[in-house]
Amino acid sequence: MNKSIRQILFLFLIIQGTAYAQNTTIDSLIDLNQTLQNEKKVNNLINISRQYFIDGDDGAENYAWEAISLSTQINFEEGKGKAYLFLALCMDNINVDSSLKYYSLSGEILSKINHPWAGYAFENSAGKFRIRGWYPEALHHYLLALEVYQNSKDTTQICKTISGIGYVYNTMGDNPTAIEWQKKALFLASNIDDPSLKGLIYGRIGIAYDEMSRFDSAHYYNKMAIGLFRKSNEYNYLTRWLSNIGNTYVQQKNYPEAEKYILEAISYIDQESLKTSSYTNLANIYINTNRYQEAKLLLDSAFYFAQKFKQKDFLTEVYFRNHELYSKLGQYEKSLQYFSAYSQLKDSILNAENTNQVANMRVRYETEQKENQLLTEIANRDRLEKENALAEIVISNRNRLIIIILSTGVAAIFLLLFIYQRKKSKLKAEQDAAIISERESGIRAIFEAQEQERSRIAKDLHDGIGQQISAIKLHFQNMVSDILEVNPKLGENLSKMISMIRDVGDETRSISHQMMPKSLTQLGLVDALQDMIDKSFTGTSISCRFEHYNLEVRLPQNIETGLYRIAQELIVNIIKHSKATQVDIQLMKIENNCIFIVQDNGQGMQNGGKKEGIGMMNITNRIRTMNGNLNIESSQQNGTTATIKIYLG
Repeated sequence: MNKSIRQILFLFLIIQGTAYAQNTTIDSLIDLNQTLQNEKKVNNLINISRQYFIDGDDGAENYAWEAISLSTQINFEEGKGKAYLFLALCMDNINVDSSLKYYSLSGEILSKINHPWAGYAFENSAGKFRIRGWYPEALHHYLLALEVYQNSKDTTQICKTISGIGYVYNTMGDNPTAIEWQKKALFLASNIDDPSLKGLIYGRIGIAYDEMSRFDSAHYYNKMAIGLFRKSNEYNYLTRWLSNIGNTYVQQKNYPEAEKYILEAISYIDQESLKTSSYTNLANIYINTNRYQEAKLLLDSAFYFAQKFKQKDFLTEVYFRNHELYSKLGQYEKSLQYFSAYSQLKDSILNAENTNQVANMRVRYETEQKENQLLTEIANRDRLEKENALAEIVISNRNRLIIIILSTGVAAIFLLLFIYQRKKSKLKAEQDAAIISERESGIRAIFEAQEQERSRIAKDLHDGIGQQISAIKLHFQNMVSDILEVNPKLGENLSKMISMIRDVGDETRSISHQMMPKSLTQLGLVDALQDMIDKSFTGTSISCRFEHYNLEVRLPQNIETGLYRIAQELIVNIIKHSKATQVDIQLMKIENNCIFIVQDNGQGMQNGGKKEGIGMMNITNRIRTMNGNLNIESSQQNGTTATIKIYLG
């Protein structure tokens, strides 16, 4: 049971004006219900609903509805608002759309009578919206909750709500704003004796700094957080932030420290469903420190837990780490199988999310129509319907048993289908891998043939046509001096022809250089790129900065040629289409990877960076033949960034 629900349940234990509140068993509360009327009966119905909810019984929802019905009849707004709040809690894990609707109704009703519980309704709504990714709605409801808590001068809840607002900004990727809100919360928390709350705020600041790659600040705040979590025995938070610190050290490639914190996090985990992520993170450390057997054992365990608890997001990470592991072991066929599984699962998750968004909108509409009809019927319920509700509890228990039996049978059928589908998917993956390999070999051969033909044509232009044009120009120059004395007008025409011949020669040399530049073949990629940049941007309004690192040793010829052709394509696109004023080009070699980045501040690509068109298709195919990958980020506000990463082996 999460912390916000525990707080609400505690509040229900202290409902004002009920002399009978000491009767805590369901039977005594039901018996007492027969003797009560009006507002006292509403509060007692809420207590019965609370008790059923604690026991995990479906009767909780029925008594909440009964409390709403009676509150509506006697015009008891406070009781109706509280009952809707508790009904929303009942629906949290059943129907999120219904839960959000009831939180909204509770907040609206209670805020109109200035009741402090309106803050809980708005705050819980905000949390649900944040989880769904509806960030404007989440911020709106957090601000509504903040207003309620400020009016009631509840410093602790003000602090929690401000921290919640900061966490929404962090989830949106606006980390500077997130840190501003969290530091406001931290200032308030300094006067509150709640180490767990302070730890959560410190930890959220640490998350923001980590995402900004400010690792020293991230370590400071995260370590402050785990100290406070240890002090308050908050082991769930402690486990999470120990993992966060470990992951930060992984980003810094400080694997011994990362391993220490991840292992400590694992030592606190007592639920199998929470082990998947930590085991995968630890396996990543072992892969990077060449402890492959230990990494394999951890990934096997993580795979088991991810499948057992249907954790698709974690399963994609397990597939990807297995891909890295077998790649380092030199088992490339198995590595490709895991990468294919990773790609397929990632695509299926994305498609499922898109489908769920459409389905959720439809369910929200249908649910709202159904619930509006139900609210109308509630006002007409009589005493007989209330008694029937108790009988329905017995029927519900019987139905639950039937559902369990049917579910077991269905699960067995699905297990058999899963085994069949898994074998079928494995066979398809092997076929796809063979097709991909053959296709890439063909593409590689095409590009090699293109480069050979370019080189041949460039040589013919330079050594053949270029030399002949130079000879013709020399002969004409020798003729001019003699003809000028005899026929000045003819001499002038010959001078113009010499100028035209010179232009043809220059154009021929330029074409030859573009097809296979000398600087690339003789001096290498860095000098060739610098030469191309100087010539391409001269005479334009675009300023270009070129940086390179760790390229003292030349790259393989096919890599240099491929990156040079890609740079040509990208620079031409920038000059023609981007309307940029600044271009930054970076080329670096880091360990066994070559990274090439081209960034401009222009108007972005019309298709948002999607790989369409002949030019982008050529770039993509070239990168694939070089065992690399391409990532393009483009927007009208930030321009376009193309990042190419090539594994050198």
